[in-house]
Amino acid sequence: MSVPPGQGLQLLNVGCGRHFHPAWRNIDVVSYDPRVEAHDLRLGLPAKPGQYDMVYHSHVLEHLTPADGQRLIEECYRVLKPGGVLRIVVPDLEYIARSYISALEEACVEPEDPATESQRALRVAKYDWIKLELLDQLVRQTSGGLMGPAMQTATGELAAFIGHRLGHEVKYANSQLAEVPAGDPSGQTATPKAKPTRPPARVRWARKIIKWMLGKEALKWLDVGQFLDSGEVHRWMYDRFSLQELTRRCRFREFRVCTASESYLLGFADFELDQVGGVVRKPDSIFTECRKPQKI
Repeated sequence: MSVPPGQGLQLLNVGCGRHFHPAWRNIDVVSYDPRVEAHDLRLGLPAKPGQYDMVYHSHVLEHLTPADGQRLIEECYRVLKPGGVLRIVVPDLEYIARSYISALEEACVEPEDPATESQRALRVAKYDWIKLELLDQLVRQTSGGLMGPAMQTATGELAAFIGHRLGHEVKYANSQLAEVPAGDPSGQTATPKAKPTRPPARVRWARKIIKWMLGKEALKWLDVGQFLDSGEVHRWMYDRFSLQELTRRCRFREFRVCTASESYLLGFADFELDQVGGVVRKPDSIFTECRKPQKI
């Protein structure tokens, strides 16, 4: 595409959270801004066939089940014009897994000199973090899981290590601003904690009935189930091979792994969606693109 960025192009940002560009049509499950349309992504994309030149979603796909994820990619294919570009950004399972193996090997090295014990403690702390990074969002049952407190309490070299891996995601874990709103499929946005609101009467009565019929433990099941359906947890993980296979099943072609600034779309970096001021927003990501064939 040789058109200047944003001019004459139809661009769709899916699951944008609070980070978006006004040249795009921005949609998300929950709207945090009047320029963002609220829409449940599991219901498909609110667009006509062949409407868009590019569809972009960052840290969205992993929050869907594999089946729902494939339906989203099929929807992206439907709404793209022939030759249109799909850009997918997700946490990179390969990168995280390789980092885990490296951290494991380093943590297993016993210091020969007691003076280096502090170095070993740092290696163990890095290992503990990488294990959280790999597993926590897959298994957590409360908002923030174990990663939130770990980011808040990290200091010194460990804090720098986490910051290098996660970039801007660390910011929302600072101080008292670490609450991610339920229903935010990106799982990245920080907001000040709001005062808890009183549940509707029907919800209060439903909880009383459940407690009376099944006991207090059943209320925990209900709370966990509601949290798991809130959109914060990861339902799946992807790497360069699985993304290529997924997009190929959905009839896309010309799959490639690129950097945060590279794109089939001329001037994509100017929108500052994957990097801001030359700094990658989510360094733990894999950035990929593919095309809908010109001839279908």
